[in-house]
Amino acid sequence: MQKQIDIAKLDYKDCGCPQKNLMFQPVTLIKRLSAIMSETGKEEIVPIDAFQCTLCGKIPDFVSEKIPGGIPDEAKPNKTNLIT
Repeated sequence: MQKQIDIAKLDYKDCGCPQKNLMFQPVTLIKRLSAIMSETGKEEIVPIDAFQCTLCGKIPDFVSEKIPGGIPDEAKPNKTNLIT
């Protein structure tokens, strides 16, 4: 018999952007997969789901590091594109 886990008792930790914002919205990145890597032998367009900060509009590192091929520099948070 499987042990029941009380979800309410789990220790959840907040994930935020560098500005400490905790609110995110879903976005879709579009990636191209080369014909060499594609199962069909043709170039493919692949949608990748991610989360974008509602304050600075960037995709945080804890999300981008899980995206195949990474994300464009314009979508990464850095010291020059943060709202102060």
